[in-house]
Amino acid sequence: MKLWALSKVLYILIIFILLVIALVFSKDLFIYHLNNIGNNGDKSQYYEEITHELSENQINYEDISVEQQTDFDELVSNLRKYKGQYSLYIKNLEDHAEEYRYQENKKYYAASLYKVPVAVSILKEIDRGNISLDTKVEYKKEDTADGTGVIYHSPTGTKYSVESILSFLLKQSDNTGQNILMRSFSKTTSEQAFSLVNRLSDFHAKNITSAKEYSDFLMTIYEGDYLTEESKGYLFDLMSNTSFDDWIADKFNKDMIFAHKIGSWPGSFHDCGILFYPDKKYVLCMMSENSTLEEFKLVSEDVAEFMNIL
Repeated sequence: MKLWALSKVLYILIIFILLVIALVFSKDLFIYHLNNIGNNGDKSQYYEEITHELSENQINYEDISVEQQTDFDELVSNLRKYKGQYSLYIKNLEDHAEEYRYQENKKYYAASLYKVPVAVSILKEIDRGNISLDTKVEYKKEDTADGTGVIYHSPTGTKYSVESILSFLLKQSDNTGQNILMRSFSKTTSEQAFSLVNRLSDFHAKNITSAKEYSDFLMTIYEGDYLTEESKGYLFDLMSNTSFDDWIADKFNKDMIFAHKIGSWPGSFHDCGILFYPDKKYVLCMMSENSTLEEFKLVSEDVAEFMNIL
């Protein structure tokens, strides 16, 4: 009888010890992951990423109709049918409670989305009175970058006004224009512009961002006071009627204007901006990888169809 009782006690003790070991191991594993996330040690981002792993497509349901919820679920279902991987972030700028998101924190190489913060940094220098739109800048051989744009076709030594370069930068996505501006003007202001949303972001140094982060940047510029109202109006006007409106902009209803910037890299295509309705505004950002431009445009049709009925 005593032997049985002793065996029972030992059994309970062994179970207790195993539970303690399991709890300690789980805690250490959690701390290990928490201390080794990302390059910037932003632990809040870890919690956010875990949350989004649990649910890829999320809607902020406040002030959203059942029909809108159903339409977005259908859109996400369509996105998953394509070969490429896509991220989408949409937010009503009149009513911030209306928000739609799908894999919005996934990081991508941003390509020419980089050019909007560059333009913002130049407009900030203008607002400070350090330069003007009429300031002339020389195109040097070291600035040359082929691909999109028109300036690289010109002979080196040609001088362009800041106004002309900004137009080429945002409407033709001029790579050489970006290099001219970044070489010629304040690097500190450029760094400030890129870090408006997150000073620990990899956007400025590595040109890596997410649909959510880029949308937050656009919202900060549009709604904030970093730029004067005149400079903000000038910026978003340049981002309208670009050479790349056939990606998604021309698929919206005729009374809507998309002030946007595209980015492209082998297998990656992005299009992000502010969509102006007659009576409201949304930030919209689409990003992709392992895609083709043809497929991206098909996805754009699905997204535009959703935006047209909001």
